[in-house]
Amino acid sequence: MRQQITKVNHNVLWTGTERALSIDGQGNAATDFSTNFELARIPIPISGTFRNLTILTNYPFIGTLTLTLYKNNVATSLSVSIQQGEIRGTNSSDSVTVATNDDIHFIVTGNTIGFDGYPIAYSIEFEGIRQFYGLHSSWGTKNIGDFWQGGILGGGSTQDNSGIQSNFYSICSVSGAIKRLQLKAFNGPPGTGIWTGQLIKNSVIQDGSGGTINTTTVMTGTDESASTEFHLPIIPPDIVEVRVTRTGSNLPFSTVPLVGSSIAFIPDDGSSFMLTGGDNNAISGSDIGWRFNDNKQLETSEARSNSIIGKDGVIIRGIYTRFNSAPSPGDSWTITVRKNYTDTLITFSATNQTGLMLADVEYNHNDEITIELDPVSNPTNGGFHWGLAAFIPSFSGIYKLVDGQRYDKIYTNAELGTTVNKKIPNPFIRTALIGDE
Repeated sequence: MRQQITKVNHNVLWTGTERALSIDGQGNAATDFSTNFELARIPIPISGTFRNLTILTNYPFIGTLTLTLYKNNVATSLSVSIQQGEIRGTNSSDSVTVATNDDIHFIVTGNTIGFDGYPIAYSIEFEGIRQFYGLHSSWGTKNIGDFWQGGILGGGSTQDNSGIQSNFYSICSVSGAIKRLQLKAFNGPPGTGIWTGQLIKNSVIQDGSGGTINTTTVMTGTDESASTEFHLPIIPPDIVEVRVTRTGSNLPFSTVPLVGSSIAFIPDDGSSFMLTGGDNNAISGSDIGWRFNDNKQLETSEARSNSIIGKDGVIIRGIYTRFNSAPSPGDSWTITVRKNYTDTLITFSATNQTGLMLADVEYNHNDEITIELDPVSNPTNGGFHWGLAAFIPSFSGIYKLVDGQRYDKIYTNAELGTTVNKKIPNPFIRTALIGDE
């Protein structure tokens, strides 16, 4: 199964510094507070391969900008560098294999101008027998009964001791089943304490009680990781989070990351994957804004909010949205998925708290993507969450025989009639013909 993970991080780099980026919705906030880059680390719940790293920055920088994938806190060969005056770069030559319980994060190095730093967007492909989505750790003091939680479908961040639903939940955009919850400690084993991870679906803890699926995963004693296998079906627009709770003993204040988490997911159709976001993203009720995972709050620059599509492209199939509250009568939002600064077919008027628009839009390598929010009649501002359904076009598909030609086209989707310009030998024609492609 293949998936692309694509996001844009705001305020990444100040002059002469390094920053760590998480592969979830964390952005760079964790490293603003300390130089402990490990806070961005995410455990991997399955074996697989990372490849095809592409980066984008629509903001000027000085010197060289480099983004590198780290595995188990060690730099890998999957790295991209761009020079001053360039805005994009791709590494399609190197790949990195990972095993269950390895962990990953990014390190960005370079120089920039201005205090605000600048955005850097990236796309990376992962292929495994299952898909994976993760959430970085919390840090600080954790007393008995304290917990943190957040969206586990790739677009979340962590919130300490929230209610049953945090501000950073994820919206499911592809039906399937979560098969595994993986935890990994980065500050050593819990010792006399206990770390307990559980999934929360639509504000119900999945602990095996009341007919729920038991997703409880526990680390005790000398454990530095733990995992649990189960089968938790999810469908759009389910709200899915993970909660990690401390019991047994208090944990004194520390900037060391505590426990990262991730899930293994199998989509029902075997090929679709999720791109999610909305870390309680603030939006304006008066200005047009743009959102992606994880751009700046109240961002009014589309260029700074654009993410990048990776080497093999994607087809976005639709969007699910949710606001903190419904617009007042007469108010609304026009929500549009954008491609290279233009509107796509995925656009609709949101008059309710939740919304849905299904349409197929093809994005190629280096295309830019973001979500535009245009307020109508000054709707109430607040938080905005979203989930995109997507898949990567493949050269495996439905062969269409073409009369009188030696080569045929391959159809990646029979319903859409989507074709790939790939010459496929026609086994029924062996000689070259006039007009041969």
